[in-house]
Amino acid sequence: MTEWITDVLIPLISAIIGGGLTLAGVIVTIKWEAKQKKQEEIEKVKPIIINTDYDNTKQLKSYLTFEFATAGDTCTRIFGCFKNTDNGILFIDYIESDSNKYESFADSTVDKNSYFSINMYAGRDEQFNNFKIYCHDVLGNKYYYDTLLMLNRNQDGLVDECMLRVNNCHRIHKKY
Repeated sequence: MTEWITDVLIPLISAIIGGGLTLAGVIVTIKWEAKQKKQEEIEKVKPIIINTDYDNTKQLKSYLTFEFATAGDTCTRIFGCFKNTDNGILFIDYIESDSNKYESFADSTVDKNSYFSINMYAGRDEQFNNFKIYCHDVLGNKYYYDTLLMLNRNQDGLVDECMLRVNNCHRIHKKY
């Protein structure tokens, strides 16, 4: 009986434990590689916006302009000039601030390696805080860009015009 335990049972249990651990390791490796592949796919199509100067872009022949406004009265123009890099196609959904959401008047699709401008017309109640550009890529991954505003004030101290500049990009971990 002792020989049967040492010759059969212990090696069998050891083989089952070893096989189970190997199988668990293979499953963990496959899941990790699938996650890495998905992340690489997302990075491959992620739209990347960079700031450009208006003086450099106004001479371009292929230049898109997108108009955004609130539903109510408008008084202040907010504008920015940008380039979508050759990383991925950009779909601009809307622009949001602490006090308003700005919808596009038309389709806001920017091809790879294209220059574009954004013209927004702020509502009278605009606080000029925390503007974010919400967009998505061809796979439906959602992102938003933090922005910086450079305010131009008129002689009365009121905001007359604002220059919009993109800052950091953040991925929203949901698809549409």
